[in-house]
Amino acid sequence: MSTPAGPVKATKARPSAQAGAMPSEGGATMAEALLEPSRAPELLPVKPVTLAEMETIPEVKRRFERMRLLSKPRPTLADGEPLNPQLPIDLTVIDDENIGRLFSEFCVMAQYATERLAAHTVVRAAAEMREKHERAVSRLNKDGTVDDKAAQVQLDPKVRRWALETLTGEGVEALTKAMLESYLIGRDAVSREMTRRIALSPGPEAQRVRR
Repeated sequence: MSTPAGPVKATKARPSAQAGAMPSEGGATMAEALLEPSRAPELLPVKPVTLAEMETIPEVKRRFERMRLLSKPRPTLADGEPLNPQLPIDLTVIDDENIGRLFSEFCVMAQYATERLAAHTVVRAAAEMREKHERAVSRLNKDGTVDDKAAQVQLDPKVRRWALETLTGEGVEALTKAMLESYLIGRDAVSREMTRRIALSPGPEAQRVRR
């Protein structure tokens, strides 16, 4: 007669650090909070938390881990160098094999940038919410006129810290959007050149493109 198996312990997701991170309350960096989604999240029970806890970068990180959003590294070339395709001035001088490879590289990097943008947007929103929370708490604890309170809130160390985090998050988000847009432009330009070549070549594919 077999004995019942003991309780199965759930493994805890390991945090992953990325470059360009902001410090969190627990001493961790913002990089540890910027986890890149690699697949759809699995629905797991979420333990209720207080409003203050919900508005912190560490809580965002913990929720990412509970949803098992695993970090995916930046795509690299065969020699280990980070993939970063560049759009040439003249696409017509590139042979068919290399132009197909260039199209694939732009597609891969556009996908990567889209996932990074989503992660940066979440962290920026969390920092913005925490800044608003610290401003409200600071204002309630200050005395004086409305103008006096406003000036004191602006000088509050916690408010200044989270205002910087918000500004940093907005900057990273804007740069990631620009990176995504550049890869999409490259992908579309290469796609048009590939379509042009097919249309000029003999065969059934060219007939289909012309129609």
